[in-house]
Amino acid sequence: MRVAIHPYHFSRVLFALVLISLMAVFLSECPSLGQDNIPAKVDGFQADVPNLMIARPGIYTSGQPSEEGIRRLSSLRIKTLVNLRPHEENGARDESGEAAILGMKYANVPLTPSTFTVQKIEELRCLLHDPKNYPVLIHCRSGNRASGAWFVYRVLFENASIPSALMEAKTLGLEPALEPTLLEFVEKAKSQKVEELCRLL
Repeated sequence: MRVAIHPYHFSRVLFALVLISLMAVFLSECPSLGQDNIPAKVDGFQADVPNLMIARPGIYTSGQPSEEGIRRLSSLRIKTLVNLRPHEENGARDESGEAAILGMKYANVPLTPSTFTVQKIEELRCLLHDPKNYPVLIHCRSGNRASGAWFVYRVLFENASIPSALMEAKTLGLEPALEPTLLEFVEKAKSQKVEELCRLL
C-alpha cells in the first residue's frame, strides 16, 4: 500500500532537515557556543607539548610547547597560538616568529596568578569568539594558568556554574594553589561591568 505525501508536508520536512543541518554546521564552526564539556587528553605529544588537552572541540590547552612541539601542532591544524606567559618570565619566549612560519596567528595575553583581570579574559574571549581563529591552543608554562583562564572564561562569559567549570579546569590541569585565588576573583568579577573590547581589537 502506497502512502501519498502531500507536497506541502514534504516541503516542510525538507525545510526542517535543511535547518537542522545548517545549525549543526554553525555549531561546529563556533565551538565556543557549546555548554558543558568533558576535557580529554591528547596522546603522543607529552615530550613536545606537555599536558596537551582538548577543552572542547577546537580549543586546546597545554604547558609550554617546544619549537618542535609548535611544528607538531600543525598536524592538529592549530590556527591560533595563545601564549599566557609574559615574555620576561623565566623560560618563556616570543613565539610569534615560529607561529608565522607555520601560518599560525599568534597572541600574547600575559597572565600571572596576581594579574588575572576581567580585561585579560575579555581579550581571550575576543579570540575565542572569532571562528576564523579555530582551532586554538591556549598555553602557559605547565597548563595551570591556561586551565585557570578557561575556568574564568567559562564562568564569566558562558554562565557556566562554578562547580562545573572548576571540574573542567581541574581536569585540564588547574593546580590546588591557584584555585582559591580564582574563586575569589570570579566572585568579584561577576559584579563588574565587562567592556566590549572585541570591537577595539
